[in-house]
Amino acid sequence: MQVGNTGKFTWHINQSTRPVVQDKLVEITEDQPVRTQSYQGGPTTIGQHVDHPFTITETGIDVLQVDLDWPSPDDLDLEVYKKNADGSLTEVGSSGNFVGEKEHVTLEVPDPGRYILRVINIASASPTATVTASVFARGKDTIIPATAKSEAWTLTCELPGGRRFSQAVVVNRGGVIDVGNACR
Repeated sequence: MQVGNTGKFTWHINQSTRPVVQDKLVEITEDQPVRTQSYQGGPTTIGQHVDHPFTITETGIDVLQVDLDWPSPDDLDLEVYKKNADGSLTEVGSSGNFVGEKEHVTLEVPDPGRYILRVINIASASPTATVTASVFARGKDTIIPATAKSEAWTLTCELPGGRRFSQAVVVNRGGVIDVGNACR
């Protein structure tokens, strides 16, 4: 832009689009489960498994959380299957941690229907195990407002005779800044 003899000017700049700064819509899962069901017992022989049926009848479920606990130092694994209409099983989650580490499976937005929670004896002498399945509902959608970000620009002035001056200008998005006598 050409500036008059006074050297005064106003520079209106659109904010950049990188990185994109905008409000975010976030879905929050409820803290407390809608329903929890526990099963006791486990497979008594290494290599054997025990299946526990679990049905999700609720709609609007955001998370199915399945936890497997037992007295250490035994080793059990956990697999979660969705039961199909024809009776076949489709694995939808599994957990096979190191000896003594408890097992945990989380399924996000599970379909309503029948599930099988399978406990597998990897190296356990005791059939003592607890499988706990919990379903959590979707909470409210929450909008997280964008926070103002700074924009960095370089203001360069060219005076008659070819002399140039440059100055860094940093301004918050939507903000105003006085750069003083940048071109004198």
